[in-house]
Amino acid sequence: MSLSRSLGLSNVSPTSAAAGFLAWNWFYAYAVLSTRAMKSRLGIDHNVCPREDVTKYGEQAVRNGKITSAQLAKLKRNEAAHANTVEGFALFAVSEDPRSSILVETVAG
Repeated sequence: MSLSRSLGLSNVSPTSAAAGFLAWNWFYAYAVLSTRAMKSRLGIDHNVCPREDVTKYGEQAVRNGKITSAQLAKLKRNEAAHANTVEGFALFAVSEDPRSSILVETVAG
C-alpha cells in the first residue's frame, strides 16, 4: 500500500491533494519530530529555556546517570531533524520554483 493511499490522497488531482500534503508535513514537523515528549520522558525537560535543554543539561544528565550517552546522541539527532523540518516547511509550502511549491501549484492550477 502506498503512502498516498494510506493518507487518503490517491485518485485525486494534484490541486486537491495539496492541502493533505501541507497538513501532513506540518504534523510531521511540529508533532512527530518534536523533542518535547522525549526530553520529558528522559527527565531533562526544562520549561524555562526548552531550546537549550540538550545543550545545557544533556552532558550533565549523562554524568549524573539520568540518561546514557546513546540516549543523548539520539535526542540530539531528533532535535536536529525537528529543526531542519520546521525550517524547511516554508520552503516546501511556498517556493520560487513552481515545480516544487505546493501552494503555488494550487493557486496556478
